[in-house]
Amino acid sequence: MGPEKRPRDVFERPNGPSQLLSTSRKRQRLSNASTSEKAHKSPSATTFASDESDEEGYERATQALRDKYETLGENRPAENGIIERVDCYNFMCHEHLSMELGPLINFIVGKNGSGKSAVLTALTLCLGAKASTTNRGQSLKSFIKEGKETATIIVRIKNQGDSAYLPHEFGRCIIVERHFSRSKASGFRIKNASGRVVSTKRGDLDSITDYFALQIDNPMNVLSQDMARQFLSTSSPAEKYKFFVKGVQLEQLDQDYQLIEESMEHVNAKVAAHSGELKDLEEKRDKARAKLALSDRHEGIRARLRSLRAQMAWAQVEEQERIRDSFDDELAKATEKITTLEGEVEASDRFYQEADNAYGVAETLVQEAKSELECLSDSRKDIQSKYESSVQEQHESQESYSRFQQEITEAENKVKISTRPISKRRAEISQAEQLLQILMKNRRQQENVFPGNMQRLLQEIEREKSFNRIPVGPLANHITLLKPQWSSVLEKSIGNTLNGFIVTNKHDMSILSGIMQRLNCNYPIFIGNEAGNMNTSAYEPAPGFDTALRVLKIDNDLVRRQLIINHGIEQMLLIEDVRAASKVMFHGGRPKNVRRCFCIDSKDKQRVQQETINTLKDGLRDLESEHRNAQNNLEKCKQAFVKHERRARELQLELQKAEDLVEQLKETIEADTAVDGRLEGLQTSLAEFESDKRAAEASYQEGIAIHDEILEKLKTIKGELASKDLEIASAEQRVRALESEKTKISTRRRKALGEKNAAIARVDDMKRDRAETERKRQETAARILDFTQKASTVAPRVDIDEGETPRSLDKKLEKLTQDSQQYDREMGASREEIAAAAAEAEGKYERSQGQITDFKQLALMFTSTLNERRLRWDGFRSYISSRAKSQFIYLLSERSYRGRLLTNHKDKLLDLQVEPDITKNSSGRGAKTLSGGEKSYSQICLLLALWEAMGSPIRCLDEFDVYMDSMNRKLTIELLAC
Repeated sequence: MGPEKRPRDVFERPNGPSQLLSTSRKRQRLSNASTSEKAHKSPSATTFASDESDEEGYERATQALRDKYETLGENRPAENGIIERVDCYNFMCHEHLSMELGPLINFIVGKNGSGKSAVLTALTLCLGAKASTTNRGQSLKSFIKEGKETATIIVRIKNQGDSAYLPHEFGRCIIVERHFSRSKASGFRIKNASGRVVSTKRGDLDSITDYFALQIDNPMNVLSQDMARQFLSTSSPAEKYKFFVKGVQLEQLDQDYQLIEESMEHVNAKVAAHSGELKDLEEKRDKARAKLALSDRHEGIRARLRSLRAQMAWAQVEEQERIRDSFDDELAKATEKITTLEGEVEASDRFYQEADNAYGVAETLVQEAKSELECLSDSRKDIQSKYESSVQEQHESQESYSRFQQEITEAENKVKISTRPISKRRAEISQAEQLLQILMKNRRQQENVFPGNMQRLLQEIEREKSFNRIPVGPLANHITLLKPQWSSVLEKSIGNTLNGFIVTNKHDMSILSGIMQRLNCNYPIFIGNEAGNMNTSAYEPAPGFDTALRVLKIDNDLVRRQLIINHGIEQMLLIEDVRAASKVMFHGGRPKNVRRCFCIDSKDKQRVQQETINTLKDGLRDLESEHRNAQNNLEKCKQAFVKHERRARELQLELQKAEDLVEQLKETIEADTAVDGRLEGLQTSLAEFESDKRAAEASYQEGIAIHDEILEKLKTIKGELASKDLEIASAEQRVRALESEKTKISTRRRKALGEKNAAIARVDDMKRDRAETERKRQETAARILDFTQKASTVAPRVDIDEGETPRSLDKKLEKLTQDSQQYDREMGASREEIAAAAAEAEGKYERSQGQITDFKQLALMFTSTLNERRLRWDGFRSYISSRAKSQFIYLLSERSYRGRLLTNHKDKLLDLQVEPDITKNSSGRGAKTLSGGEKSYSQICLLLALWEAMGSPIRCLDEFDVYMDSMNRKLTIELLAC
C-alpha cells in the first residue's frame, strides 16, 4: 500500500529467489498471447462483439504497452504526495496504533486483529472519506474504541520538491488530524511540519487531496476487504463494468453530460413558450403603433397648446419687467429732484451762515473791551471747539472713507470668491459632460484620487522610525485596474478599503493609529500575514469569466491577500451585460466558486450622470444669482462711497470757513488788545500824575515857583481826560447803533434757519420715497428672476404675440386645454401615455425576440458542444478499455496464462476469459470455472490493468491473497512491486 511513480518501470531484485522474466521474454509472451487470442475467438464472445470492432485502437494500446516495457530502470520515490505515517488513538479496537510507510510499495502483514484493515480505514477517514464508504460503520462514533469518548487519527503526507503544496506554509510535510467523539461533531486540523495549525477547514483538506490527486473516495482506488472480495470473487460483469467506469471517473463525466442535456431540454421548452408570447407581443406592438399614428394627427393642437403655455409663462415675465422699468423711471426722477433740493439746502445754509456771522460780529462790537475780549475769547473757544469738532468729524469721515473702501474691497473679494465657485462649477459641468460622452462611447474612466490629508499621513509615516516594518498603503497605490469600465463597480464594492493600510503586528498598528488621530484622519488599518502568495486557483470560477482578481493587477502580496480575505475578489464575477449575467447566474445552474456577480447598466449610468450635470447647472445658476447680488452690493457700496466723498468735501469747505472765521477773530482780539494797552498806559500815566501831585503837594511848601507849572500840567491832564470821556461817549453811541443792527441781523438769521430746516426736511422725505421705490423695484426684480426660472422650465423664451396679455392668453390656453382633454378622453389616454405605451410594447417585443434568439443560440452551442464532448468521451472510453485489455493480456502472460478482457459498452458489461494452459487451443474459460488460485490471480491481473488505466498516485488493496497458493501469491506480489 503506497504511492507509485508514473510511468511505472519494470523492477528486478538481484538477490531474490525468483527474478522476473527479461524484457524480450515479456514481449514475446505479449505477442504470442495476442496472436493466440486472435486465432481462437469462440462464439461465446458474441455478446461483447459490439465493442471489440476497434482493432486499430487495440493495436495502438498494445504497441504503447510494448514500448513502455522496453525501457528498464529503477523506481524512484516521488518527492511529494506520499503517505509517510499513520497514527490512531482510541480507534476501533486499538488504543494506540502507529504505522511507518515506505516511499514506494508497502505490504502490511499480520494476524487477524493486528490492525491491517484499521490502518487502511484510518487513512481513508482522515483524508476526508465518509464512514459509510468503509463498510465498517455508518458513523464515526462506531469507530471509537469501547469505553472511550474520543478518537484521533493522524496522517503525515510528504511535501518536498519543486511541486510541493504551499511549501512556505506547510514545510517538508503536511500533518492531517481528524478528531471525533461520541457527543460532538468531528473536526479536522491541518498542521505544518513544526506542528502549527494552519487550517481547520474541510475545503483546505479537499484542496490538498485534489492537488496530490489522492482519490480516496474512488472505489477502485481504495478497496477494503469487502470491496476487494466483491470485486475479485463475486462481482458480475455489470458490477465489474460499474467499478471500471467509476475508477476511471467516466461515470461523473456521463452524469455531467446528462445534466447538460436536461438543461438543453429546459432551454428548448423556454424557447417554445416564448415563441407563443412573441406573437401576442407583436400584435400589441402593432396596435400601439396604430394608436400612436392616430394620435400624431392631432399634433397641431398640442403644438398650439405648448406655444400658448410658453407665451403665458413669458408674458408674466414681460409684465413684471414693465413694472420694473416704471420703477426705474421713478428712481431716476427722484434722484434728479433730490439733487435739486440738495442744491437749495446748500444755498439756504450759505445764507444762514452769512447772517449768523454778521450777528456774531455785531454782538462782539457792542461789548466793552474786556467783555468783548472775554466774549471773543469764549467765542474763540467755541470756534476752537467747533474747529476741533470739525477736525474730529473730518477724522470720522476719513474712518468712514476707509470703512467704505474696506467694504468695497470685501465686496470685490466676495465677487471674486463667488466667481471662483462659478468657474469651478462650470469646470465640473464640463468634466461631467465629458464623462457622460465617455460613458456613451465606452471609453476608459479616470482613476479616483485620495483625500486631501493622505499626503500628510504618508509624510508622517515616512518620518516615523519606530515601525518594525513600514505599513503598506494606501492599498490603491498597489492596484492597477486592467479594465477601467469596472472602476465604479469595484469602488462601491471594495469601499473605503482602498484608502486603508496594512501592518504586520499590533505594535505597528498602535503607532499608525496614533499618527492618524494626530492628523485627524480615519482610514482602515488591517493586520496582515507575511505567509506569501495565496494560491486561489482552486477556488476561482472558470477561466472564461472575468473576476475582480483577474481585472486587477496587484503588486503586493499583503494587499492581494487582504482583498481576497475581506472581499472575496477571487469569486466576484464581473459580466458587463445584465442579460448575460442573468443567464450565467440563474440559467443552467450557478457557476462553481462564485459568491456574487456584478454587471454594468450603461443607460442607468448615463441617466445618473445626466442628473449630476443638471444638478451642477442648478448650482451654477444659484452661484450666478449670488454673484449678481454681490455685484449689486458692490454698486451700493460704491454709491455710498461717492456720497461719503461728497459729504467729506462739504465738511472740508465748512472747516475752511471756520478757519477763516478764527483768523478774523484773532485779528479782532489783537486789535482789542492794542486798545487795552493804551488804556492801561493812560491809567499808568494818571497814577504817575497823581504821584507827582502828591509829591508836588508835599513839596508845595518848597517852591511856589514851580506851582504854576504843575497847575498847567494838571489842566493839560484834565483836558486829556475830557477828550477820553468824549471818546468813551462816542463809543457808547456806536454800541447803541450796533445793538440796533444786531437786532435786524438776528431777525434775518432766524428766517434763514427756518428755510434751511424746511429744505432739509424736503430732501429727507424725497430720500424716503426713493428708498421705498427702490425696495419695490428689488421685489419686482426678484419676482422677475423667479418667473424667469419657472418659465424656463416650461420653454425657452419666446416672443409674445402683439396685443396679447396674460389674461387673454389664459383664456385661450383654457379653451385649448379643454379641447385637448376632450380629445384625450376620446382617445382613452394622453399623447404622452400613448407614446409611452407604444415604446413599452416595442421594448417588450424586442426584448422577447432577443431572448428567444439568445436561447436558440445557446441551445445550438450546447448541442454542438455536447456532441463534441460525447465523441471525446467515447474515444477516451475506447482508449482506456483498449489499454486495460492490453495490460490484462500482458499480466496473464507473466503466469503463462492466456486470456482476454471482454467489454460491451452498450450493455455496460465487463468480463474476462482465462485459459490457464497456454498450450490449449481454446477460447478460454469464464471466471467461475477457474480454481481459487487461478481466479484470484486473474482478478489481480484485471485490477492491475484497471489501475494502470486510472493513473492514481496511491492505491490500496486489503486481503488480496486469501485464495492464493504460494506460487500465485509470489508472482502477484512481484507484479504489484514492479
